Amino acid sequence: MRSMGRVRPDLGRTLSALLTTSLAAALLTDPTAAGASSAAETDYSITIDPDRAGPEIDDAMYGAFHEDINRTADGGQYAELIQNRSFEYDTADHASYTPLTSWTETTTGGATGTARVVNDEARLGERNRNYLRRDNAQDAAARTRIDLGQGVKVRRTARLTTLQGDPDAVNTATDQPIKPSSSTLGGVDTTFNHTFPANSITFLRIATRK
Repeated sequence: MRSMGRVRPDLGRTLSALLTTSLAAALLTDPTAAGASSAAETDYSITIDPDRAGPEIDDAMYGAFHEDINRTADGGQYAELIQNRSFEYDTADHASYTPLTSWTETTTGGATGTARVVNDEARLGERNRNYLRRDNAQDAAARTRIDLGQGVKVRRTARLTTLQGDPDAVNTATDQPIKPSSSTLGGVDTTFNHTFPANSITFLRIATRK
């Protein structure tokens, strides 16, 4: 439905708009009335006051619209140039998406273990709830190269929490052979190496910087 009108100062202050579409008629006409037709015409009057000023618009006000099409933002304009940087891709957005979409897990030297995205109380903060968890289930330490990609600025230290122990050990109310140990890891950069202990679960919290 489209209505067009034009007002000139010498024609006064009244603009008459004629709505003739069947949609407008159907909405504005009583369908139970005898002889009612979807093609009925309805007249309306709109009064315009050309002397009345509207709200003031600051000269510095401007608008912009950006739609994230073809990864122009995620993996594009984002400063880190990393797609799915916070592990939040989900099947709700696309049937093929997983929290590890655009990430690739690789192993070298016969290393084993798993990398998975979790959302629990061990997260770094409430705003970024998902994080990557690395499990090393082998009997030997795993030397791992961590590459965060180009353009990422991170702090040189990170928080490290590790659970390590005998895979057959069981914690009880009175005996807890496996306890988390926390420490500070130095030498962190966009690319660095770290050795994950044997039979361990490690939470590595790396904070970005401006």
